[in-house]
This record gives sequence, structure tokens and C-alpha cells, in this order.
Amino acid sequence: MGHEHIASMINTLALAYIGASLPLFLLFYFGGGIPYWVTLNSAFLAEEIVRTLVGSTALLLAIPTSTVFAAYAFSNRRAAD
Repeated sequence: MGHEHIASMINTLALAYIGASLPLFLLFYFGGGIPYWVTLNSAFLAEEIVRTLVGSTALLLAIPTSTVFAAYAFSNRRAAD
């Protein structure tokens, strides 16, 4: 069960990163002649980096936290039986 749990977390994290960074990829692709150094120093790029870090941290913490809550709820239910 643990391997599927980790694989699911990695897939979710990858899809969340790709979805969050799609506007950045579109900016690089359809840049319209803007030099890359201007794009790299923009607030938009900093926002994407912060969004990726926050989203990754939230996903990495959400799965173990939900597992702990589920184990606690299951152990309380087993003790009542």
C-alpha cells in the first residue's frame, strides 16, 4: 500500500507543477521577442516560483497528514468494536 501512496503523491505533484507552470511555458513560447533576461527578472517568474514551492509543500504535507488522521480514526473505531 505504501508504494501506491507514494506513486500517487508524485503523480499529483508533477501534474500540479505542470498545471501551475503552464502560463510560464506559454510566456516562453509566445514571448513576442522579449529577451530571456527580461523574462527571468520579471515578477511573473518570481510568482511562479513561489506558487510552485507553496503548492509542492502543501501536497507533500497533505498526504502524510491525511494518512495520520485516517489511521487515528481507524484505530479509534477498532478500539470501540
